[in-house]
Amino acid sequence: MRVKTLLTVGIVALVSLNAIPFTRAEIEEAKLQVDGLACPFCAYGLEKKLKKVPGTSAYEIDLKKGEAVVRFDKKTALDFASFENAVREAGFTLRGIAIKATGKIVDLKEGLGFEVLESGQKFLLFKDDQIHEKYHAGEKIKPLSEKLEKELSTFKEKGILLRIEGMIHPHEALASGLLIKYYEEVKA
Repeated sequence: MRVKTLLTVGIVALVSLNAIPFTRAEIEEAKLQVDGLACPFCAYGLEKKLKKVPGTSAYEIDLKKGEAVVRFDKKTALDFASFENAVREAGFTLRGIAIKATGKIVDLKEGLGFEVLESGQKFLLFKDDQIHEKYHAGEKIKPLSEKLEKELSTFKEKGILLRIEGMIHPHEALASGLLIKYYEEVKA
């Protein structure tokens, strides 16, 4: 009986440990879109610079796509300027950063936001490029459609975790923006 109980406890502990990294994930990855990557030496030079960015843990560079996929240590907030500097120091141009992250919907002064677990980094959410451009042109426009804002507010009220994929962009006096491309509820 004791062996059976210990075995059951051990299995429950393993299942629980396997669930933690998924539900407590930070920014799972960032895809840096880089202009100018042409050869393995370019990739090597970029990787050397990316390794100096604090909190990064793994790098994959795809020359054909012009992308560098970066993975992060836990509790690391993404610093757009650090990646922009690393790419520039390697001799290339950063076109954009797409992220995949898990977190929760929160209220920000400017509208609904997304807070990444553990690091607490917050992003102002945007629905699409057109709204994003109008918002930054100074138009008094909501960053999200009414339908999307209502749906995301429901997730916020219920405390449901989401995985969001999208493009980020820096703001000087506000939280960085996150242009939502895809989102899904995280099942425990």
